Amino acid sequence: MKKIILIMFLLSISLIWARVITLEEAVNIALENSYESQQNNITQNKVNSSYKSTLWDIAPDGSISYNWSHSDSGTSKSAGLTIGKSINSTLPDYFNWRTARHNIEVTNINSDKITKSIAWNVLSSYVDLLLSQKKMDVYTKNYQMQLDILKETNLQKELGRKTIYEYNQVEINALNSELNLLDAQKNIIKKIKNLSLLLNIEADTLSLQDIDLDIKPEYEYNIDQEKSLAIIISELSIEHNKLLLNQDKLRFLPDLSVSWSYYNNSINNEPFEFDNYQSGNTWRLSLSYPLLNYFKQSQSHYRNKENLLSEKISLYQKIDEFKTNYQNYVSDLENLFIRKGINDKILRQSQQNFEIAKTNFNLGLIKSIELEQTKTDLREAELNNLDIDYQIYLQQEAINHLLSKKIANKW
Repeated sequence: MKKIILIMFLLSISLIWARVITLEEAVNIALENSYESQQNNITQNKVNSSYKSTLWDIAPDGSISYNWSHSDSGTSKSAGLTIGKSINSTLPDYFNWRTARHNIEVTNINSDKITKSIAWNVLSSYVDLLLSQKKMDVYTKNYQMQLDILKETNLQKELGRKTIYEYNQVEINALNSELNLLDAQKNIIKKIKNLSLLLNIEADTLSLQDIDLDIKPEYEYNIDQEKSLAIIISELSIEHNKLLLNQDKLRFLPDLSVSWSYYNNSINNEPFEFDNYQSGNTWRLSLSYPLLNYFKQSQSHYRNKENLLSEKISLYQKIDEFKTNYQNYVSDLENLFIRKGINDKILRQSQQNFEIAKTNFNLGLIKSIELEQTKTDLREAELNNLDIDYQIYLQQEAINHLLSKKIANKW
């Protein structure tokens, strides 16, 4: 028992010197350090760059030229300015611009989705560790109570009021409490590593600040009016594919190309005398139709329509799963509230029974096994009470995550 007391002392000292973090700090650290966030930032930069490229593609092409040549007949110099723009019937520049704008919108939504996912994962791990540390407090209190009972039993054994059997039984109970403490400590170390991995930091110990369990008695939304970010992204993808399908239809039409160019070139071998420049512009119209175009494009168009239909079916499936998951989450939450009401009664009665049993044991009216049973009932009620409170909180945040609402009213 001296060993477990030493372990508890060292653990308490390590927690005193441990890095103390709040839930908000933990999430912010994860958002800054996580590989997923870093990759998302790179993706956003690339998408924004692609969008800027499409803007330049829409602009007319322009060039400035200066030419110098020397031969046996003499030296020739010239300079000029040319501006031109070609437009095809499939409008590739326009559709590329719309695609790039769609990608920015999807990337921004996906960025929000990643933030919520990271916040939810950190919250779950944070609460898991916090709950384990609180359970450690229950096991510690239970162990201390067991040591007090052992001390009182030893005193009564010396006075002849308790038998060696009863003393041995109490000592076995104390040793079992010691094992519970060791298991709890091992569990905490494991969960510290899990949280540290999410935060992408190195930490042997972490001291967590308690969180306010914002538990709402009623928690229900009109699910028909709610959408998750994943569903919104699917809807945007369908709308974008409809746009591309319209571009695909243009390929059935004859190839039409309209081009215009303007030039302003120097004459009389004087490139920097701007009075000696000659300008002009040219319009070109080209119309053609490949003989096998319809047969080639019809199959491609058919596949694109099938892809669009597949995406719609996938969206309907996501919506059905979304509604089913929501109903299951709400049902689980209601069940937790019922369990909480029952366990509150069990906790109050267990506390009363233990105090009565402890008095009766000291008076020799009951055996140690009966006292141990009341103590076990009290410990289980306390642990269940902790579990249920934090499960309710996590279940409500799980609903927020499902509905893509703010996690812990922040992310």
